[in-house]
Amino acid sequence: MEWTMDEFFASGGTTSFVDRLCGALGIHASTVKVIGAKPGSVVVDYEITPSADEPLSIEQISARQTAQFATGQVDLGAPILDVAASGGGSSGDIISGGVAVAAGFPPKIITKTGNSALTEVWIEWLEPFAFSAF
Repeated sequence: MEWTMDEFFASGGTTSFVDRLCGALGIHASTVKVIGAKPGSVVVDYEITPSADEPLSIEQISARQTAQFATGQVDLGAPILDVAASGGGSSGDIISGGVAVAAGFPPKIITKTGNSALTEVWIEWLEPFAFSAF
């Protein structure tokens, strides 16, 4: 993400990250578990597992997340350059080099790249439904 670890945590850290993700997806915060945050710009590993408080299935959440990322509707607090999915019924690239490339969605520039000093944000879906953002 486009900040240091100090800036990330000063801006609310993992709590803000979960709030932003859940707000964009319209899911209950109890469905998201942050596994860790580490430097490399800022890397946030998390997984989504529907809880009793979440009416959507993992497949519904996965489809919604793919659609939201592919259409530029997710704001994690930093520019997103790459998103790849694996698990929860989805797999493959969703955003590559700042451009939406998800199957079934038209190409769309999500983050302009070039000579800017943007850092990367990767979301990788892992089994059962884990994520890594950096």
